Amino acid sequence: MYSSVAALLLIVASVLFTCIVIDYVISIMESVFKNNSSPQIEQIRTLEKALLNHTKTLINQIQNGTYTLQEP
Repeated sequence: MYSSVAALLLIVASVLFTCIVIDYVISIMESVFKNNSSPQIEQIRTLEKALLNHTKTLINQIQNGTYTLQEP
């Protein structure tokens, strides 16, 4: 039980930190290149949204009891 809570907290913290870094990098790239509609930036944002959606799905599965943590 405690290991699954710790794993969930680690996953959530990692995803949030990654998204913060991605947003920071995008804002720097936009200010340097002064371009808001770059295809690369849109692709990065799409990947960020997919990462958040997968994390939300994982959290919902853990809360509903449909996900089991696999031990290595």
